Amino acid sequence: MYCKHCGKELSEDAFMCPACGAPVGQTLKKKADAQNCERHGSALACVGFFLSLTAFITGVILGAFLLAYDADSVLALISGFITFLPGMAGIALGIYCLNKTKDNAFAKVLSTTGIVLAMLALVFAFIAICICFSVSIPSIY
Repeated sequence: MYCKHCGKELSEDAFMCPACGAPVGQTLKKKADAQNCERHGSALACVGFFLSLTAFITGVILGAFLLAYDADSVLALISGFITFLPGMAGIALGIYCLNKTKDNAFAKVLSTTGIVLAMLALVFAFIAICICFSVSIPSIY
């Protein structure tokens, strides 16, 4: 690392240039902020993945229950919300983490997997609810 003002070589842990006295703490602070952002990106990616996994599990289980037992429309709406809320939160966190993490491959894989799981859960729950409503609503014709 070199001083921006005089060009003298500095050690990595220097807070000021020994030659001209210029502060170099801003570059160290930016490095620390970037590392914190990467760590928080990994944590948010994990949270988003587990929300998506929750939506996937509830969507598949409740969707299969709705299709197998021909449940009423109130139960279909409740199961839809149980799947919809964590699914949308997982998608939102996944997209946020994909945009924020630049070099963190682990966070990118978790985010992408979470987005795909949540989308599959939402599609499956939507199909199950549509089938449940079409069966439970009597036709007037």
